[in-house]
Amino acid sequence: MSNRLKELRKSKGLTLKDIQEQIGIKRSTYGDYENDNTEPKLETWQKLADYFKVSVPYLQGISDDPVDLKSWEEATGYSSDQILSELKQLKDSGRSTGNIQNDIGSVVAKLSRLPSGYGVDSAISFVEIELMNLQSDIENKYFIDPEKKQKLRIEHGDTGHPVSHKKEFYYDDVDPEILDYINNVLIETSRIISNGTDIIKNQSDEQSTVLLKESIKRLQDLIESLPNKSDD
Repeated sequence: MSNRLKELRKSKGLTLKDIQEQIGIKRSTYGDYENDNTEPKLETWQKLADYFKVSVPYLQGISDDPVDLKSWEEATGYSSDQILSELKQLKDSGRSTGNIQNDIGSVVAKLSRLPSGYGVDSAISFVEIELMNLQSDIENKYFIDPEKKQKLRIEHGDTGHPVSHKKEFYYDDVDPEILDYINNVLIETSRIISNGTDIIKNQSDEQSTVLLKESIKRLQDLIESLPNKSDD
């Protein structure tokens, strides 16, 4: 079994000098790789695979599949047909990077609704995660007193202290109910975006309108639930 380094190099009309200039591998070293006199390190295999836009197993001559879809199937649970269909859409939309392995990673992320993917579902996941991060950032930046937190930890240790809620860490001049309100709004906003988008994509305009009206009412109820400090 021989690798495909020479085959791919010649198919692109490249000389050993071109390889040295474009990849940074000496001509003599690359020649040894082509003739199986020397085995490249794993990171070098990956570098070469990225350059030729094929999978490492294909480059090594282990697989006849240039993109190694079988490995992607086994690793992700998505079929070759699903991946290939998404790759076509990726290319048609102008989002292709030109690197097949990177593109497959992007379409798998999309299929898995990961923020690192693309399209509506990945955008929604990104928003949901950012809203969760925003909750934490607001609390840490504006409500938690680091000196009070550190003092309680010193007094009681990192575990086993009697602090029943993080509110005991808060600055004395902040209102915890405001943070509760902010968090509820962020949670409700995430729900509106996630559920609302699903209905807008799959259901009728009438149902979408009902959902949005319901969501607005829930937000209004949140506002009205705030205690009226002027009545105290």
